[in-house]
Amino acid sequence: MKLARIAAAVIAVSVSLSSISGCRSAKQDESELMDKIPESALKKLPEAERLKLAQPIIESICEGLKNNDYEAYTRDFYSGFKDQVTKKEFDKFTSKMKEDLGDYESKQYIGMVNKELFDIFYWKCTFSKRKEKDENIMRLFLIDEDGKYKVYLFHVYPW
Repeated sequence: MKLARIAAAVIAVSVSLSSISGCRSAKQDESELMDKIPESALKKLPEAERLKLAQPIIESICEGLKNNDYEAYTRDFYSGFKDQVTKKEFDKFTSKMKEDLGDYESKQYIGMVNKELFDIFYWKCTFSKRKEKDENIMRLFLIDEDGKYKVYLFHVYPW
């Protein structure tokens, strides 16, 4: 939540500064503001350590998908995202996913991308109706909320 507020403030200030600064570009102003955001301790960890923190989160999400368990699925969502994913929305999502893809079966970690405000983790995954491992990718976007990884977004591609 803290990071989301900081990001919103950065964007708002950046827009304001770009409209009143004659010679400076919005990109310069945004860059200077981003330098002032305190760096997360999570960002200093190597990928292997971040993956260790992400593993229980993705396991809980997969357990929630497999067992239609809303609490397990949303356990590590950041507060703003959890408010958006209601039990009713979760039930519609899992029902449609199982109809299209079948049951979740397995996943294999393939990598991570480190962005300014979040880390994105990727897994190849299999579902009972789509056995081609390379065809489905889970993307887990994690942000730092009060020193802990929280789910900013979860997506199964190409579904």
